Amino acid sequence: MGVTAVIAAVVGAIVGIAAAAWALQSWEVRRATRLLDDWRGQEADLLMAASERHSRAVVRGQITEQVTPLLEGFGWDPADARFLGKPVDYVVFDGYNEVRTGDRDRLRQIVFVDVKTGRAALSKVERRVKACVERGAVHGFVLAARSPLGVGPPERDGWRDR
Repeated sequence: MGVTAVIAAVVGAIVGIAAAAWALQSWEVRRATRLLDDWRGQEADLLMAASERHSRAVVRGQITEQVTPLLEGFGWDPADARFLGKPVDYVVFDGYNEVRTGDRDRLRQIVFVDVKTGRAALSKVERRVKACVERGAVHGFVLAARSPLGVGPPERDGWRDR
């Protein structure tokens, strides 16, 4: 074999190895891309399912909050409950309906009610409201309107009737 033939064989082998390496690398890149795309699709499906479950749970919780006074076991007259939603779900003026109809002289109590479903817990703000109630830091005021654009300062010493 001549030198030209050896050089041609070596060059052919190098070109063949380079072509095979390029093809293998290209195949690996396509395979890795395909695997990544499959994984992304699966993760997107899982995230979508989790988001839908969470959304349904939130909606169920909101509906439950709205109808709770009508359910057995609420513990107060539904007519006495006022829905706020935030920071607590209800303020119950226990006995309000009886006072209004003349069957009672005064309210039994005023109760803050928060409705929770599933594994829901009090939020940070709800815990702060609970702490205020527990330490007696709850007050009532009558504000005297001075003009259509403003109100007078509240009486800090208690109720002021006018």
